[in-house]
Amino acid sequence: MGREAALTLGAVYGYRRKISLENSITIINGDAGTEVKKKTVRQSLPQFAGAGGALQYKKMTYALDYTFRRYGSLSSGDSRVKFNDAHELRAGACYRPNGYPSATLWQRMSYKMGACLSTPYMQVRGKSGISYRVSAGLGMPVLNGYVNAAVFHDRMQLRGNALNRSVTGVTVTYTLGELFHRVKL
Repeated sequence: MGREAALTLGAVYGYRRKISLENSITIINGDAGTEVKKKTVRQSLPQFAGAGGALQYKKMTYALDYTFRRYGSLSSGDSRVKFNDAHELRAGACYRPNGYPSATLWQRMSYKMGACLSTPYMQVRGKSGISYRVSAGLGMPVLNGYVNAAVFHDRMQLRGNALNRSVTGVTVTYTLGELFHRVKL
């Protein structure tokens, strides 16, 4: 594309995998508990497909991807809960002020943010809804890699308040990219 721009495109596909689930229900009444075994259920992990791309231009990287998961082929075992196919759209950006080892630590760090909008994979009492996630973080270079830290907020809300979920959290990861980049096979 040019000296200061690079485009990366990709696609992914996952086929159905059959699994066997052994379920049990524990009923607790006061101090006594009773376990009821349910029959073994044979289901499959859902089929999925996705596509995405990233554009790197100067010190910025922009990414966009879409994923489809076929959860509708699963059964929940509860008449109030039904699984739906899920669609997910994610976008993100990363800013790297300077990638040179001689630069200050703040200039070698990467600053990231992202957002995700999706349809929930389950429906409760006939109510579906929407789910979103936002995140912001940074990557700090360390010996032979990067330590990435992020804060996120994830929210799922089904219509009619059938189900509301709100999670705020922190993630920390370590990337070995620098180490493998220098290794010659």
